[in-house]
Amino acid sequence: MSEQTLIRKRASVKARLTGFEKFFKDFIVQIRDTESETPVSDTKLAEFELRFLRAEQLVSEFDSIQNEIESITEQPDENYIIRDEFEAKYHSIIAEARTEFKKLQKAQTPVLPPATNEGNENIHCHSNKNKDPELPIIELPKFNGKGEQWLEFKDNFLDMIHSKPHLTKTAKFQYLKAAVEGSAAHVIRNIKITADNYQNAWDLLCERFDDERSLVQDHVKALFKIEPITRESSEKLRELWDDVSKNLRNLQDLGEPVESWSTLLVHIITAKFDRNSAREWEKQKSSLANRPTMEDVRAFIKKRAAYLTGLEPNQVEKHGIKRESTKSLYSGNISCPVCQKEHRIYNCTEFLSLTVIDRFKKVRELKLCVNCLRKNHMTKDCRVGGCRKCNGRHNSLVHDDRSKDDNTRTGPGETAVASSSATSSASTESAVTQQTASLAAHSLTKTVLLSTVAVFIIDKNGDKHLIRALLDSGSQSNFVSETLSQNLNLQRIENNLSVCGLNNATSNIDKKCDLTIMSCCNDFKINITCLVIREITGVLPEVEINTADFKIPPNIKLADPTFDTPRKIDLLIGSEVFWRLICVGQICSGPNDPIFQKTRFGWIVAGPINNLMSKNNKTYCNFTKTKNTEIQEQLCKFWEVEEVDIRKPYSQEELLCEKHFSDNVTRDNDGRFVVAIPFKDNVERLGNSRDLAVKRFYQLEKRLLANGSFRELYVLVRPEERKYQKIIWRENQDSPLKTYRLNTVTYGSASFLAIRCLKELADEFRSANPDISRIIEEDMYVDDLLSGAETPEQARLICETISRILATGGFELRKWRSNAPHVIDDIIKSDSTSNILEFSLDKEQSCKTLE
Repeated sequence: MSEQTLIRKRASVKARLTGFEKFFKDFIVQIRDTESETPVSDTKLAEFELRFLRAEQLVSEFDSIQNEIESITEQPDENYIIRDEFEAKYHSIIAEARTEFKKLQKAQTPVLPPATNEGNENIHCHSNKNKDPELPIIELPKFNGKGEQWLEFKDNFLDMIHSKPHLTKTAKFQYLKAAVEGSAAHVIRNIKITADNYQNAWDLLCERFDDERSLVQDHVKALFKIEPITRESSEKLRELWDDVSKNLRNLQDLGEPVESWSTLLVHIITAKFDRNSAREWEKQKSSLANRPTMEDVRAFIKKRAAYLTGLEPNQVEKHGIKRESTKSLYSGNISCPVCQKEHRIYNCTEFLSLTVIDRFKKVRELKLCVNCLRKNHMTKDCRVGGCRKCNGRHNSLVHDDRSKDDNTRTGPGETAVASSSATSSASTESAVTQQTASLAAHSLTKTVLLSTVAVFIIDKNGDKHLIRALLDSGSQSNFVSETLSQNLNLQRIENNLSVCGLNNATSNIDKKCDLTIMSCCNDFKINITCLVIREITGVLPEVEINTADFKIPPNIKLADPTFDTPRKIDLLIGSEVFWRLICVGQICSGPNDPIFQKTRFGWIVAGPINNLMSKNNKTYCNFTKTKNTEIQEQLCKFWEVEEVDIRKPYSQEELLCEKHFSDNVTRDNDGRFVVAIPFKDNVERLGNSRDLAVKRFYQLEKRLLANGSFRELYVLVRPEERKYQKIIWRENQDSPLKTYRLNTVTYGSASFLAIRCLKELADEFRSANPDISRIIEEDMYVDDLLSGAETPEQARLICETISRILATGGFELRKWRSNAPHVIDDIIKSDSTSNILEFSLDKEQSCKTLE
């Protein structure tokens, strides 16, 4: 995000704070003018509370935006001043508003519920005797749209807000708006806040989230997604039981028979134990007389947690920094800690005149934060951006260029990974070409995200298929999974290669294919060649990532929106393309946080994830070395020389047939094709063949008379061909011989002419119906059509369109057959000459499709 955009967002936050300040002052003036006459109404007080709660959140929003500005700005001193001014104004306004709000709460007169007498009058109690001590304000429950939180939110909101008779519906709607966020807020975001709309908004939320089936599924899913315990901890054991108990209670409230799930639940819970606790559980389980129950597990966790608690008091807490929350009123007077004058330390001439080393000593002497040069906190707790020169955790004014080399040191416990580029070497003995692919995910101590992208693969028909790919700058080759290449029917080319991995493990790759990939975010597309491999890697990431652990920059389009969910990888994009995909733009919030890098496919996420242990404790390292030795190359050349071309070129006769058809084909008034028979030689050379035909007829007639059933098979001969295709026939031996001319193409050239006419039809309709033309060319064999579609609607459209197109050439499709008979119902009803043959893919029956 540009600095100007961030500055505009910061101005919006400052304007909202100013707006609250104006509302607050007007509100106080109004209250003081009317407090002697009437007390503050509940609606007014509720409105003030809601505005106050929203104003309190402005400092977090400002801090987030200001951190980004300070990390990229060329004028840090000016921005530090803006931060101090905003914080001074914020703390002053919020402190005053909080004080007034508490006064108003104390001044409110408590109201008893309506009386139950016949007059139904409200009784107000003005007595202050035995007044209860003031209790802290109860925070409104929050709901972000997650199913497992709905029941708790619903019960709390109904009890605290919805069922309160003294609150107006408008106030209840205000509370509801403040209590929902995320997808839940999206449901009611466009509903205007009025008394009439409150019930509608609440009903909409209930309709969306109060679905028992979905709630049950969410709570069951939550049981299976509970994180395993990786080390002995009494706190983690108790959290495990609390999470299980909470989901079971909700499932029980939803009517699920959780009492009968004991065996399954015992396995789910104990599978989450750390290694030592699991060992102790196995010991205890062996001593039980019956199968372990949930009560046995609860007792074990209680006893085990108490035991571990006794061991933990002497251990030093190592994980996380416990921040103290300090609340104070800010003074607007600015004082330089160096010269005590009224200016910032960044503008102090005395401080700036010092050398870098002396500045650093001065900062230490004054006990200032080395990062922002302010008091009251340590450098490790500072939330301001680092040095503009080296991104280190110090201010640019104390940056020493001599310490540049120190940044390259590898800290203790870190793993250094070097991915060397592939090299090509040649010798007189053998020529070896090497391709290396290096891909590693270190999960020994923490999870490391590898850069994944979601892209479209475009098949030969132009259709897009969404797949997940891995970007690997250490690989010279691109790889595609065999499953994907088969599913998309990609054209694969023979390619004999030997792929070597770690420990010299060798596998052979015999296929490669060309494919086109396209970005999901824009129009960028690129053609690549991939080696076909059975499996590229395991699912990535290895464990599900909680994106709440780190900040995803706003207003960026992720190349893989589901980078946090373990999923299969079907494509690996290597260095041949990788560096052409990288764009200018990188965001890194910290040395131990993932990096966001801009690419042609969108922003990729890669790098370490803090405090996330790999449950399988394993490292993915896909290292391949692809090589062709001289012997392999010679063997390939041998097969290439001796190989018979699968698709042979057209012969001279075939070319003449094609030309003859193109020159003589016409269409009659009905649209039927009229073709000329492609005679091989001069037609006069056919001679007189009638005598031979008569002789052959007599011989065949004698055979048929001897076998009556055999004769019946030959009676059903349909008339075909004319002039040069004549047949001789008589019904019985007493009748005279008759000569018939066939009116349609048959025998010899029939198959070529029929298929060629279909191709001519496909060419005529290609511009209007490209998909149907492709089906006619690829899915028809002579007069049989064998095709399909992904949905019944598409299949019905194909049937109707292809029937209409073929009918223009006099070709009528009959004997329809489908595994979804309703697809061709309309065709059968409109054409009484057609018939339908039903079949089911579930039944053991055959379908003769080609004759």
